[in-house]
Amino acid sequence: MTSPLIGHRIFVASPGGLGSVRSRFKSVIAKYNEDDAMRRGVVFIPVGWEATLGGFERPQSIINKQLEECDSLVLVLHDRWGTPSTAGYASNTMEEFELSRGWLGDESKPMSTIQVLFKAVEPERLTDAGPQLQAVQDFKKKIQDEDLLMYHQFDSDDEFEGILRKLLAELVWNAEQESRPKASGSTPVGSSAPAAKPTPAETTALAPQVPDEAPSIDYAERLANAHRWIEAERVFATLLTGEVDVPTMVAYATFLVRQRRRVKAAAVLNDAAAAAKAVGNRRWEGLAALAKAKFVHTVEGEEASLPLVTSAVGDLQDPDADRADALLTLADFSYHDDDPASGVEELQAAQEAVLHADVPRLVARLNALIARRAFNEERIDEAIDLYKGAIATAAGVLANIEIGEMHVALGVAQERTGMVDDALQSYRNGGALFESEEVSAKLADALDLQANAELELGRSEVAAALYERAAGLFETLTRYGSAVDAYLSVSKIEETLGHDGAVELVMERVLELAGRLTDQKEIDEIYQILEASRVAREERAAASAD
Repeated sequence: MTSPLIGHRIFVASPGGLGSVRSRFKSVIAKYNEDDAMRRGVVFIPVGWEATLGGFERPQSIINKQLEECDSLVLVLHDRWGTPSTAGYASNTMEEFELSRGWLGDESKPMSTIQVLFKAVEPERLTDAGPQLQAVQDFKKKIQDEDLLMYHQFDSDDEFEGILRKLLAELVWNAEQESRPKASGSTPVGSSAPAAKPTPAETTALAPQVPDEAPSIDYAERLANAHRWIEAERVFATLLTGEVDVPTMVAYATFLVRQRRRVKAAAVLNDAAAAAKAVGNRRWEGLAALAKAKFVHTVEGEEASLPLVTSAVGDLQDPDADRADALLTLADFSYHDDDPASGVEELQAAQEAVLHADVPRLVARLNALIARRAFNEERIDEAIDLYKGAIATAAGVLANIEIGEMHVALGVAQERTGMVDDALQSYRNGGALFESEEVSAKLADALDLQANAELELGRSEVAAALYERAAGLFETLTRYGSAVDAYLSVSKIEETLGHDGAVELVMERVLELAGRLTDQKEIDEIYQILEASRVAREERAAASAD
């Protein structure tokens, strides 16, 4: 018998001028229903003011009735705010937003999720915004300062689609957890583990204090490190006004990468390289090549990025922080974990340059690289000390993602020496930093490591909850193999606890995910595990009956 579909109504709210986004909203939902949601028991229903029929009531009140029946709101803003509503709100779109906020947590209303998205404007417009755009910017700052909701920013319709698809994946997974029956005594699939408690050092990294000062690249970067994204972009906008300045363009592109606005970042980097070449400034060419090397490394890996960073080293000849950065990046990209001899000469050159430049962010990165090499060469105690020093130096001067990676690497080293409690705290610190940056892939890996540590410490149920949260993230990232591994870990825990009902539920999920894998050998291994689990449960049930 076919299970009934769970309907999830999603309302898109926006002022005028976003027709292509609204059209993409509907087409993405239709395709996601067909590709994934419906076969997993969920159907998304797009709702917007276009579907509202005329009547004798105030038009917005008719729209609000549609909104009141919805499960989620997607609010999209660009450069228009709209006109005040007749109900006293700043605009009709804000009326929809405020009503939806009020319904969150109201058990009599279906509203459960609000996603706020901003389509970016060109930086030069931020310096003279005008009343409509300024109202949008003020609202964005209010969300940021008051921590009302998480928000995303996008530059193209394709980036909007990526954000929306991720939201839909999360909603499908949540719906599956809510609809799945829970076995008595089991850890509910999808339940959250206890919240991680950041250490004082990590809290400083999450929100370093930044006093107001005159616009500069350094000031903009420190604002970004403090998650004051709006002020940081305004500083960049001020700096980018006037004559072409490649260092500022490069710094702005790096800022865009941190916000996962890769399309815009690539365009700015290309403009920076062209500008540097046009004026024949070799140092600027080096800066552009170095920034592009780092960008390409995150997308395509070492092979594509090495020629770029090598070119940057050749262009940046002055013994300053920029050359030190290039040499350090070359040393990093040249090193392979399984080859201790790789990148040795590059590392020596980087050490001399970084020590001469004496810039904290470079010192932190250098210590982390040396720690990584020490770990791979089984000098674990040395690696631990180096990672701790790197983390202490990095606070407030490196992005949370980089600091989070150092915490996780420290945890792996600590766990290798049996310091499991310390390792667990390091994994939590890293996970909290990844979560603050909304980096789901790294967060999922950190949760998986936390679960391993909790299990080693004998806290099985906490470990199961962490594995399940990691599995959910792996699913939304379409890393189905990792999701299967995490669920199998849950199954082992539930089996040890004697929760055969929970084991059966988890194995059903594993079976569903196995159908999405492409490696036949991996699929066959999973089926063998499933069959062995089924036989073991039947034997236990028979023994219990006797």
